Amino acid sequence: MSNLGIGQLAKRAGVAIDTVRYYERNHLLTPSTRLASGYLRYGDAELKRLRFIRRAKALGFTLEDIRGLLRDTGRVLLDAEMDAPVVEEVREVVRGCHSRLWCGTSTSGGSARANTRAS
Repeated sequence: MSNLGIGQLAKRAGVAIDTVRYYERNHLLTPSTRLASGYLRYGDAELKRLRFIRRAKALGFTLEDIRGLLRDTGRVLLDAEMDAPVVEEVREVVRGCHSRLWCGTSTSGGSARANTRAS
């Protein structure tokens, strides 16, 4: 599956074509090849990357957060081969992201996560 058009890629990733273009404009996604006709083609790596971006957005990460995750750990998250030091580095990044998601970025010591359910 290394020769997908933009429509096929979008459909398999569960996003709109405009979303793919948006991520390309924001340098989060790059087509694997461009045909002589000008059409862009995408492969398995781009599909995995797009699915990762989609999951991260669903979890509430900003595009800047996602860009950082892809820059710092994208190779590890997308590739099957990992060695122990890299795995530990990924764990640290994930811990930091988890803290930001649940505790916010404030240094006030309080949690941004509040229990709003009435008893």
